[in-house]
Parts: sequence; C-alpha cells; structure tokens
Amino acid sequence: MDMKKTITLLVVLLSFTLQAQVHDKAPKIKVKITNAQDNQWVILYKMLGLRKQYIANKAVVNDTTSFELPKLNNRGIYLMTYALPEHENAIKIYYDGIGDLSVALDRKKPKESLIFESDENNLYYLYQENNIALQSQLEKLTKNGGVAKFKKLKKKAAAFQKQHEGFAGNSIVKFFITADQIHVPNSLVNINSLKAFQKKHYFDAIDFNNPYLYQADYLLEKLQNYTYKDQQEKTNEVMKADFDKALSKIEKDSTFQYIFLRDAWKHFAGKSDYVRKDVKQKENAELANYIGTKYLKPLTKKYEDVMLEYQITAYSNLSIGAKVPNIVFKKGKQWTSLHSLKGADKYVLIFWSSTCSHCLKELPKVYKEIKDRSDIQVIAFAIEDDDMIENWRVQKAQFEGWQHIFGKGKWKNPVAQKYAILATPTYFVLDKDKKIVAKPEKESGLLKALD
Repeated sequence: MDMKKTITLLVVLLSFTLQAQVHDKAPKIKVKITNAQDNQWVILYKMLGLRKQYIANKAVVNDTTSFELPKLNNRGIYLMTYALPEHENAIKIYYDGIGDLSVALDRKKPKESLIFESDENNLYYLYQENNIALQSQLEKLTKNGGVAKFKKLKKKAAAFQKQHEGFAGNSIVKFFITADQIHVPNSLVNINSLKAFQKKHYFDAIDFNNPYLYQADYLLEKLQNYTYKDQQEKTNEVMKADFDKALSKIEKDSTFQYIFLRDAWKHFAGKSDYVRKDVKQKENAELANYIGTKYLKPLTKKYEDVMLEYQITAYSNLSIGAKVPNIVFKKGKQWTSLHSLKGADKYVLIFWSSTCSHCLKELPKVYKEIKDRSDIQVIAFAIEDDDMIENWRVQKAQFEGWQHIFGKGKWKNPVAQKYAILATPTYFVLDKDKKIVAKPEKESGLLKALD
C-alpha cells in the first residue's frame, strides 16, 4: 500500500483519544463470518500470557454472532478461533476497553478478507503490512541498490515508525508497534551484514516487562523466532548461543523459561504437538539434548513434571550417535549382554510382540531380506504378557538365527521402559560399537538403512 495513502487513511481512521469512559451496558465484540459452515462456531478467549481465559463459545447464525465482555477490566488482547486446529484458525483482537468492536471475515479465505471496525486493530494490522513491505525493500537494496536510495529508505522507515507510534497514542497497540520496529544500519551493507545487524539489535525495542506483550504471547513468539528461524543457515554452536541469549531475557521468570524450553525441546526432538508453518521442523538431537540437559531437566524437577523428565532422559539415551542402554540376557546357559556382542558390522534391535499383528506382518519381510547377511546380527526383544511365553515360542521359531529375548511384564518391562517403547514393532540400527545409526519407523526404512 502506498505510504501517503496509508497515512491519509490512518489520519481519518484514528480520530480517537483514549479516555476513561463509563458504559451503561457491557461492550461487545461483534462477529460476521461469510461462507460459514453448517454448525459454525466461534470461541473467544482472553489472552493472559501462558494461559487463556475462556470467555464463551457461540454459534454463528445467519453469518453473525457476538460476545459480551465484562464491564470492567476488559482491556487486553483476545483470541478468536473459528475452526480446528485452533492455532491455525485464530485471530488476535486488540481491545482498548472503549465501546463495541466488530470483526468480519470470509471462512474460505479468512486472513485475506479480515476487516475490523476498530481503530486500534486497523492501525496495527496496517502497520504490520507496511512494515513487511519496508523490510522487503531494505533487503532488495542490499542486493541491488545505491547509497542515495538507501538513505531515502532509512529516513522513510524512521518517519514511518514515528508516525505510527504517534497515531497509536495511548492505545494498547503502541507497545506492539514500538517493539516491531525495523532496525536499519547506518550505511548500506550486503544482505548477510544486514541480517547480522538486525539479529544484534533484535531485542533492543522489546520490553520484556510489558504486561500486554506478555499476555499476547508476543514475547514467546519473539523468542521462538529468534531461536527457531534460519536453522539451515546456522551451526549448532550458533543456535546454542542463541538459546543462551534468549534465556537471559527471561532469567527471572522460571515459569516462562519452562514453557519456552519445553516447546523448544519438543520442536528439536521432533515431538512438537504442531508444526509451525513458517519454521521447518527438523529433528536436531544435539540441540534438543543441549536444551533438555542444560536447562529444561532441572526445571522439570522444580515443576514435578516426572513424565517430561523421563522423556528427556530417554531421548538423550536414544539419540542418533548415542550408545544404547545395555541389555543383559541369557544366551544358552550363559549370561551375556548387548554391549558385549561381537562379530557383526551392524546390529538390529527389534522390539516386538507375538500378539502384535503389525509385527507378524513386517518381521517375516525383514527376516527374508537379511537372513543370509553375515554382517548383521538381530536381537529380537519380545514385550509380552507373562502368560504368553508359549505363543512367543511358537512365533519366534520362524525367525531362526536371531537372538531372542522374552521380556515379561509387557509395557512395564524395565528394558521396554528404558528404551521408551510405546509401540511395536520398534527398530534400532546400531553400529559395531552399539551406537544408534538409524531409528526407522517401518520395515522399508529398516531395510534401506541396512543397504
């Protein structure tokens, strides 16, 4: 959008001054959704940082619905969700506590069609749109621009920021506009130097003590962007340093640290509840173990999260490159162990069950492909109920030459728990030193890893 047109529009829109007002009736957020689905619903929450306060769940009738807000203490940031999954179908609404507010969208293209009857929301959404455009122009200049054009853009960016902070006045969105400002270097540089400059000054304008930035999850999102993005361009050492710096910004808030680190560990361990569309999720065991061992595990003890502590330990013990936990078993009449096995270049550790249909389908295929491979030894650990030993003996007979172990107690078996087995079959491919080289999910992946 042209800057002059934007400013003119904003001047017309933002003829407001925020003063304490007394309302005879509770204010409302009015919602219009065109192309609404049958039984369309909308849920409204008030954002309170690490948690959300449920306001109401309303059905959309004739494309409309509305939410009544409390008469007092209603200023803040609200989250409106209109479909599942909620994190992909939600809109933040900034409310200054004055009068009614209206929002409209098309269910088929919600982000593109979003319209507010709200000065503060129009201001911030327009600011974000133009901010993105300014950043894009700046990046283009670093590749193909001149000093004169750069100086002009730098002046334009400064004026743009000042104008919008002025337009915001005492509005709640001023805090976000201030924090979102673009950091422009003093002279024209190449794209890598620009990235380095903006990374250095990333936190300069962000007030980590501001309650509204905290409530809107803005601070959490900023920390995640700083540490998650451009993973393919960073070494693990750089990413570790990024986490160290990010955590220094919230070192006095252990609860905030816990949430941030928990989500980060899940992200890099490949266990995230959902994948952010703007960040490629790629498992990084070294970084996950750095976050988990150095920072998160001590916090799990403080918050008594026994399950997460167990998951962190199990993941660390079972990461690619880690030497697997030892398994002691009887081979003939002699006791031996997994770590002491010799004579093979690769070892395949399979957790299975004689009553598992997937196992009985996959394992014969695996056996057929590798039974003549002298460079491979297979350890088949059966997770069984105590009374299934006869059935196990019958089924294991088809896998002659494998080292078979009967693990009684099913899921409560100590070895199964040590290996964090949640499903069968589960495969581990080990090198001659019993270090994990692959954790394939299916027999096809296992056979590929053994090529």
